[in-house]
Amino acid sequence: MIGNNLKKIRESKNMSQEYVAKALNISRQSISKWENDRVCPDINNLKSLSMLYKVSIDELVGNSIEEERQPDHTEKVSKELVEMLLAVAVMLASTLIPPIGIAAAAVIFVKTRKNSYPKIFYILCLICFLVNIYNCYIIMDSLFFKFGIVTIQ
Repeated sequence: MIGNNLKKIRESKNMSQEYVAKALNISRQSISKWENDRVCPDINNLKSLSMLYKVSIDELVGNSIEEERQPDHTEKVSKELVEMLLAVAVMLASTLIPPIGIAAAAVIFVKTRKNSYPKIFYILCLICFLVNIYNCYIIMDSLFFKFGIVTIQ
């Protein structure tokens, strides 16, 4: 297990067993034994190898730092939930400003199509869009058209 990692890292650095052996002042056979998992290198040799290969000791023994740093599933879900709730808040707030609300609902709908949000999110997006259109109609009607207002003289 450690041997495979040592060999992969050595080969990725384009170093031969002889070069590594000379750099560590040990025999080439020792390097071969480490890489074939016949013998494990001691901590001093691991430290020297990590400095030579410019990698951490964890990576030499097979503990990938990338695996440890990857967020777990709950972090990903919570991030998506926060994004979705923020989008809902923006959509609902944008219904108070009809012309901007139409654009906001449309942009949010287009930007979130790639995400796997629940269908209720998209239904809410459509409802906000329709409410904004209706609000724009009411504003336009009261400002310009004055339909529905009858004055009797």
